[in-house]
Amino acid sequence: MNLSEMTIAGAGRMLRGGETTSVALTEAAIARMEATEARLNAFITPTPDDALASARQADADLAAGNDHGPLHGIPIAIKDLCATRGIRTTAGSAVLGDWVPDFDATVVRKLHEGGAVSLGKLNLHEFAFGTTSMNEHYGAVHNPWDLSRHPGGSSGGSGAAVAAGVVFGAIGTDTGGSIRMPAALCGTAGLMPTYGVVSRKGVTALSWSLDHIGPLTRTAEDSALFLKTIAGYDAGDPGSLHTPEGWDPTSEIGMPLSGLRIGVARSQFERVQPEVAARVNDALDVIRKLGASVTDVQIPMLDEGFQLPIISAEAASYHARWLQESPEKYSDSVRRAILNGFGVSAVEYLDALAGLPRAVDVGRDALHAARRDPPPANARVGDHVQELDDVGITAHAREADQAAVEVGRDVVVTRAEHLRGLGGRASAVTIPADQPVERVELVDVDMPVLDEGHALEHRRILPDGLARPPRRAASTMIG
Repeated sequence: MNLSEMTIAGAGRMLRGGETTSVALTEAAIARMEATEARLNAFITPTPDDALASARQADADLAAGNDHGPLHGIPIAIKDLCATRGIRTTAGSAVLGDWVPDFDATVVRKLHEGGAVSLGKLNLHEFAFGTTSMNEHYGAVHNPWDLSRHPGGSSGGSGAAVAAGVVFGAIGTDTGGSIRMPAALCGTAGLMPTYGVVSRKGVTALSWSLDHIGPLTRTAEDSALFLKTIAGYDAGDPGSLHTPEGWDPTSEIGMPLSGLRIGVARSQFERVQPEVAARVNDALDVIRKLGASVTDVQIPMLDEGFQLPIISAEAASYHARWLQESPEKYSDSVRRAILNGFGVSAVEYLDALAGLPRAVDVGRDALHAARRDPPPANARVGDHVQELDDVGITAHAREADQAAVEVGRDVVVTRAEHLRGLGGRASAVTIPADQPVERVELVDVDMPVLDEGHALEHRRILPDGLARPPRRAASTMIG
């Protein structure tokens, strides 16, 4: 069974149609993991026996008429930043190298309740504080398209395992690009949901004001199905959002692009590789032919990166005690990065934080906002939910929000690797197409940042922009 060509949606139909079983899918996933893991190093703690037990239960439940949702019986894996009851949770660190939680993170609990089958805990950049997943404690994760290259980070194990066909989807986290970069470099779909839609309870923090939990999968549709399982309000997470009644992230899948308004942040493509820029323009041409309007927009705040003081200061605060007690347990690079946070002044931190207010007041209803309707002529930033007001951008971020609202954009296309400035809070969507560009309408579901894998040319991953890769060939993927 070739899992690399299958999707969550397709496997789900096969399971419910009696064409396969969760045990069969899981056995194939375990075989693929065993065949690739020595070279990929995507896992820190594989759990194949637990996976088979979960798969047998999933098959029994389905046979009894108990269908737990779109991930029922589907092999997935979990970034080792998420607490798992009875299973070591390291956060990619030596500090937590022996920690075995007695509880599940909320996102893990939801996966269990949804019938998902976990193959284990995935490798990552230490404490999620880095972009390469070159981990000094557990070894570097390798890119399945070219083992000499890294898969991006910090969710590198998640990107590598999905791209290599080991699992159908994986949990990642994103503070400054840690879902989007592995998706870009490994050729998968990566979704950073609106802040607070997926609970952070039980997930080791990097920056509590910016941390997001989301999936890496093979298609936008699969990302929507995954999000449907893991989203939901959690009283244990102070930043958790109530999703609107009846909200379904899959509801707009397959809708036509007619009337969709796309803004292209051209300043973000000034330093990309020429091949990528050409593919971006080719894809946008196809999108125009499918009925969407495409206009260049200027959003200066995308280039400013004002969220960096927040990440640095909050990481320093979170790690202060551990750094004092066991500095030798940190790698040199991560220790230096955390120590830099102690140099951020209160003024710098609060000034940056003012641009990223928690948006419970304005953003609750944005997940089902009708993006295809034009904004009112007298629309003002912050008055109510607008096309790019998924999370209520105010203060310093108003400049960016106003720029997008003024041109009436539903989607902003920007670089995948460094979506800076808005700190992941804006409804900016990066859409490098992992699937044929004719299906790009799948990004117009209620998701703020969707990154779909990048072009693979002559065994080279092109890391920026909207790109349509050629068909995957066995000769270019790890065997």
